[in-house]
This record gives sequence, structure tokens and C-alpha cells, in this order.
Amino acid sequence: MVKFFTGYVESAHVKLEVYGIKLPLLSKGDDLPRLIAERFELQDGDVVVVTSKAISKVKGYVLKLDDVKPTLTSKALAKLVGKPPRIVEAELSISRGMLACIPIYELLKDRIEALTRDLNEARRLIGEDRSMLITVMPNGRLASDAGLDLSNMPSGMACYPPPDPDREALEIRRRLRELTGKDVAVVVTDTELSITKFGSIDVAIGCSGISPVERGFASKDLYGKGKYGGVDLVADELAACAALLMKQAAEGVPVVVVRGLKYERGEGMSEIVVSRRALVMALLKSLPYTIMTKLILAFRRRRPGSPRGSSG
Repeated sequence: MVKFFTGYVESAHVKLEVYGIKLPLLSKGDDLPRLIAERFELQDGDVVVVTSKAISKVKGYVLKLDDVKPTLTSKALAKLVGKPPRIVEAELSISRGMLACIPIYELLKDRIEALTRDLNEARRLIGEDRSMLITVMPNGRLASDAGLDLSNMPSGMACYPPPDPDREALEIRRRLRELTGKDVAVVVTDTELSITKFGSIDVAIGCSGISPVERGFASKDLYGKGKYGGVDLVADELAACAALLMKQAAEGVPVVVVRGLKYERGEGMSEIVVSRRALVMALLKSLPYTIMTKLILAFRRRRPGSPRGSSG
């Protein structure tokens, strides 16, 4: 087990403990909660963070790519965006559709050296799969490439995220309570592309026993002012914290336990998922404001003595 973080604030002692749990290779039918309970002594209030891949393996959310038969639509789309036809077909079959396509090859081809220790393999990979589809999953959340994952899987096999991650989190939580008698929270995670940086980060896609968001909007700050903010994505912060121990290669740590966190009880991620329709409408509504703001700022001159930098 690994104790990861201990912090101090002034004279008060604030401590958060993070433990990584190594598990054997998982397969369909394995009792994941029992494996966790046998390897770690849980306490009331712990947060158990589990990768979606671990759940997918034991629940059988797995595809044999040779069995995937691309349709004419998938073949046409694959040729257009530079993806393997079987991958396109698989992603469309496990999602509700596509929102956008990101040309990964064009974005990375001149920057790939900064992102890898194996340049030849990296160039081969982005050459074979040149784009990323932003898809809408069964529960409404957006996911890159439908969460389809070939890593840490036998050759020719791929796993995909559980269709209902909240339900999976609830089942694990109930089973852990049955096995240990402890009341814990569960967060299910997956790895997602960052839209503002070259890289990825783990995010929460399901939870049980914990509110995924901190309801701190308008709460008072240190000076007694109402804060415009404070709505922290707690479940996502836990996912990112756990990822420091989980990693993405051959570490074999699909479960992390976070101890010492004070959190609000809650159920499910649905309350904070932005739907495809809401996202598109928000972008369309913001377009006139963005254009007008840019036009106004284009004529703005920096006053002498003002901070350097552009406002636009």
C-alpha cells in the first residue's frame, strides 16, 4: 500500500491518505469487491476509486475486434478521418453517436517528440489512427473514442466502459458493505483527453455514496464575501488523485482507496452531466457574444502603464 499525500495548513493538521491496491489479472466473472476486501482493510468513510476497465473485464464489456464487421458507413467515415474501420464501427456501436472529430495526427505530428520515449512507435500509432471521435455514451456523457480501450488487453481484444457506471458503483458499494460491514463511497473512473493541454487525465464517470460536486457556490470566502464559484468536481478530483497511483501501463493498480476526506453523501453523476443538446445550444448562444466581444477588443488600446499582454 502507498501513502501518497500529507498536507499541513498553518498550525492545523490536515491529512489525506491514498492507498493503491494491486490486483491480479482480471477476467469475466471475478468478484472484484471480494478481491478488494481481501487485500485492504476498509474503514467507514473511505472512498474506493475503481477504474472502469477493471469493471469492464469482470462484467464482460469486451469486444473481439475480428468479430466486428464494419458497415459501409463506418468504412466511409474511417477513410475520411483516417481510423481503422473496425475501430470506427466498434465506437459507433457502443455509443449513441458522434458529436465531433478531432484530427489528432495534425495536432501531434510536430509535437510528438515531447510526448514519448519511443518516437518510432508513437509515429506508427498516430499514423494508423489519425483522428479521435468525440462520442455520446448511453448515459449522455461525452467520451473520446467511446472509451474503447485496447491497452492492457490481449491482442485483438478491446474493452469499453460500462453502459451505466453509476449502477456499477452502487453494486460495488453494496457488495463491499456486505463483505466488510463498512459504509464506503465508490467512484468509477476513465481516462479522457484534455481539451486544453496535450495529454489526458482521469475523470469520474460514475459514483455512489458521494456527491460528485461540491455545492459551494455563493459560500463565504475568508473575507466574508460570497464566492462566485466553489462548485468543485469532487469525484473528478478524486479520479485525478487516484490516477497518480493507477497510471496507464503495466502498474497493475486498478483500485485506490482515499481515506480522510470529508464529503457530502450523494448518488450518481447524472446531475452534473451536460447533455449533447445543451452543449451545442450553449455554444450557439455564446457565438454572437464571442464575436462582438472580439470585435470590441480588437479596437481596444492598452493604456500606458497598464499590465502587458492582450485582453483578446
